[in-house]
Amino acid sequence: MFSEVEIFISASENLVFTTVVSNNKVIDLKAERRNERKLIGSIFKGVVKKVCKSLDGYFIDIGLDKEAFIQEKDIRKKLKVGDTVIVQLRRKDTQLKGSKATCKISIPGKYLVYFPEIRKLKISGRLKNFPYADELKKLIEKELKEREGVIIRASAIRAKEGEILDELNSLRNVWRYILEQERKLSKGILYEEFPTYARVIRDYWSFIKEICVDNADIWKEIHDLFGKDIRDKLRFSRNLDKLTKNFSIYQLLSKLLSKYVWLKGGGFIVIEQTEAMVVIDVNSGEGCGESLEENALKTNIEALEEIAHQIKLRNLAGMIVIDLIDLKREENRKKLLKEAEKIFRKENLNVKIYGITKLGLLELTRKKDSESLYEVLGESCPSCNGKGFVKSKEFILYLIEKEIEKNIGKRLELRVHPRVFNDVKEFVKRKNLKEWITIKEVWNENVDYYQLLFSEY
Repeated sequence: MFSEVEIFISASENLVFTTVVSNNKVIDLKAERRNERKLIGSIFKGVVKKVCKSLDGYFIDIGLDKEAFIQEKDIRKKLKVGDTVIVQLRRKDTQLKGSKATCKISIPGKYLVYFPEIRKLKISGRLKNFPYADELKKLIEKELKEREGVIIRASAIRAKEGEILDELNSLRNVWRYILEQERKLSKGILYEEFPTYARVIRDYWSFIKEICVDNADIWKEIHDLFGKDIRDKLRFSRNLDKLTKNFSIYQLLSKLLSKYVWLKGGGFIVIEQTEAMVVIDVNSGEGCGESLEENALKTNIEALEEIAHQIKLRNLAGMIVIDLIDLKREENRKKLLKEAEKIFRKENLNVKIYGITKLGLLELTRKKDSESLYEVLGESCPSCNGKGFVKSKEFILYLIEKEIEKNIGKRLELRVHPRVFNDVKEFVKRKNLKEWITIKEVWNENVDYYQLLFSEY
């Protein structure tokens, strides 16, 4: 149940990819833009700018370009224009929607999630069947003050009591620091959350076998953040593909950007992310049951297992509609619904399933707290006005940088589309590679085209 994991962190100038592997299977993947402020989970002091009764909430100026929205149910008292409040950002703003915040502050650690002003004591669902879990709850309950609360994380199962209590005091100190900053600032950020790769390390803390990093700066940041506790597990390698056994990070990313995913039984699924929702179509393959109905049920279950995995790796959220293969019998629909609940729970996806419609559509929602893989790695296609998908300039530069690192010391010719020519030229200049690399524009290829060739000159 608590398998050890290996974490592979690959970074370029602009992007960082964090891949979590357990038993030779990729179980988690996070993508983030490097050097971008980590707003989700960060804590701010805000000023109430507008009371919006029609939305049961408030618009708060927290020092960002757009005001954040908080719901009245998240606040212990009524607010008025001009009041100040400490909030935590739950969702970044987009072109169409503003950011969303909450007054229910939580500060995560390796073993605990600390709530400085909410009285609660919960334990990770992964620990509920462990006898030691009750002892952990009793241990923490004795230490909690009147308005404090915690969630005991799965990593606590492998921690000593002293380590857990030390972390509780450490998280209290973080809150004291936030309150001190709040007195100094009129508005703005009080406490910035960790980068995503550091949060992944924190989340899997007690189950980490090894952390492999291909970027020296990221390696140092991890070392500085976690100190001696992580030193023996931290490894540096320029080429992570030499360390991964059954997959290539770059091939994995390419597969996750494809709409099509093939199933072992011969069927396949098609994943489309739109502005309004995520739509997933399930298509049958070769017959594997005694009847058409049995074949449809087996294919649907197999598809749901893969869909849950893809939702996690691609970080899909919002409204998700799955077009299943039609089932005629009501008992099979009920069976499939129960299987769906088990499958999504197993992948540790916090989804709400609404059921299967008469048209055979499985409806569910997942809370959106960060950008999907498409949104981080893609951008609107200039050729089709945003109807399609092309690799972003940052992602192309990442791929180029990794190709160059594999061929250090060799003279290369880099062929790119004019769309990214200037960016690549600037990158080569920054890296002092002008003597080794020549760049050539290629017009008659796709806008995300690039090719690296050995040069004779």
